[in-house]
Amino acid sequence: MVVTPEQKKLLKEKFPGRPNQYFSPDEYKIWLADHYEIKKHELFGKYQCNDKLFDTLDEAMSYAEDLDYEIQREERRQWEKEKLNTEIRMEKMKWWVGVILLTFVVMLIFYKT
Repeated sequence: MVVTPEQKKLLKEKFPGRPNQYFSPDEYKIWLADHYEIKKHELFGKYQCNDKLFDTLDEAMSYAEDLDYEIQREERRQWEKEKLNTEIRMEKMKWWVGVILLTFVVMLIFYKT
């Protein structure tokens, strides 16, 4: 699938944030460098990321990618936890609705007799 520049711009506006590292690896690398403020430290001649120094840009990018992966993993864990809590609440709600309906039916039966 070919994405036109106009479509890409619309996607960025609609879904801001982290680009997909598999569909647009260059954009992801640029975002990673900007987000984790990877820069060349002129005094030491090394690359800086999150107050750590690295000999090469690849090492700094790899470190930032590991940080980003951990953040994504934690976000996914939180999402799954919220989903499970929602499912539990829904099951409890279904149970209470069933109890209320059963109570209503029993009341109707005894009221008629």
